[in-house]
Amino acid sequence: MTHHKTWFPVIVIALTALLGLFIYSVFKERIEISARPEPVTVAVYEAQVQVAVGALLADLLAAVSDADRLALVQKAREDLLPLLVPAAKKDLHLEMVMILSQWIAGLKGDAAKQAAAEARWQILYGAD
Repeated sequence: MTHHKTWFPVIVIALTALLGLFIYSVFKERIEISARPEPVTVAVYEAQVQVAVGALLADLLAAVSDADRLALVQKAREDLLPLLVPAAKKDLHLEMVMILSQWIAGLKGDAAKQAAAEARWQILYGAD
């Protein structure tokens, strides 16, 4: 019994390689754009932080219930998380997100965490 050589594996490999090259060429620009975001300046970052959390304390004072306060703090944290951060502000950004996370835990029932977060926020945000 003789075994015939078949071209099927070669054709499948060639078509797979062509498909891969085609997909790469179509999405190449998108991949390069998302891989290298433009650096953000300190001034732009500070303006974005001001938009995200600038009125947080005033909004919290105006809030009627703890559920409203919780929603405000969660929104502030969600607004901070996606910001591009300059190297000079990385520690500050991390600290703000951690405080907001602690504040959320406090608003969910831990009064000590809430008080600590409020005090840290007053010190941190008042100093920036």
